[in-house]
Amino acid sequence: AFARRNLLKWADSWEQRKLGDYFIERNERSGNGEMISVTINSGIRKFDELNRHDTKPDDLSKYKRVEIGDIAYNSMRMWQGASGYSPYSGILSPAYTVITPKEGVSSRFFAYLIKRPKTIHLFEINSQGLTKDTWNLKFPAFAPIEVKAPVSYEEQVNISRILIQLDNLITLHQCKVFYKNIIFKNIKFGGLETENDTSWEQRKLSDIAIEMVAGGDIDKNLILDNGRYPVIANALTNDGIVGYYNSDYRIKAPAVTVTGRGDVGHAKARLVNFTPVVRLLSIKSKHNVFFLENAINTLKIVIESTGVPQLTVPQLEKYEVIFPQQLTEEKKIGTFFNSLNNLITLHQRIKIFFTGDYHDKKNK
Repeated sequence: AFARRNLLKWADSWEQRKLGDYFIERNERSGNGEMISVTINSGIRKFDELNRHDTKPDDLSKYKRVEIGDIAYNSMRMWQGASGYSPYSGILSPAYTVITPKEGVSSRFFAYLIKRPKTIHLFEINSQGLTKDTWNLKFPAFAPIEVKAPVSYEEQVNISRILIQLDNLITLHQCKVFYKNIIFKNIKFGGLETENDTSWEQRKLSDIAIEMVAGGDIDKNLILDNGRYPVIANALTNDGIVGYYNSDYRIKAPAVTVTGRGDVGHAKARLVNFTPVVRLLSIKSKHNVFFLENAINTLKIVIESTGVPQLTVPQLEKYEVIFPQQLTEEKKIGTFFNSLNNLITLHQRIKIFFTGDYHDKKNK
């Protein structure tokens, strides 16, 4: 409730102003300093980290000076999002534009704001030139463009901190995908030796399942808005919960549900006793539910059907998953993925608010 009150408070303290109200152009020239460059996907990087062919001229005296905290952008690629916050002091090509924040302006916040698709679209329609190959956005055309931002510098800083954490989390998530591929393809590499160097084994889901069943009809007369045991359908919204039974359930937790229609093959660990609805499959086994959830989600489940694709128990039973022979190792891996999934879900919800979608919907 506290966080929600603060989010709503912040939502009412934004205003629309020109970018020139927040920044001035830096036009200092220097031939001395570390060469840096601006990329579309990675922001500002040191030139020697990019493995690019060195085409700089012998005379660098016309190169532009960049200081820590500036934002630099490629004037001819701003409509593609070629901009970034500079964590370095250095010099870069005269083809770039360098802007420095006025007092009370967080350049880190605006570095995120100007990468938003809607803002980039504004840069596209305000770029000057006849074709995309000649479009450019110099500071005189950049400055009049209006954007919505928090009035408070403190709020700008707080939002940028959250977005920085999100970037770090995305990087971690990418590592997770790599790590997951390594684990479930039974490949080892330095630092990830399995416990006691045990081998992994590939087994069919039918062999590891204590019980695998498809959901059935529900008694609508017993459905409650709130209760002890969730009734779970195929939809993933609200974890697929469509209501509750107060004194009855069909599946005892822990178990894993697998969607049979729609987002076919999506697995979800369940820690509370529940009742599955038609076209939702459930698996009970001795294996860690979080490990099994992630293992099933790596499968490429293909349903051959002339109508609406639907996964059945006999089809699911044939798929194979790789397990470590040690259950303690399996539990550690499952716990790791569950913690990471929870963090990703939480931060994705926060990012929806802080990247501006909340304000766009509110204004509509």
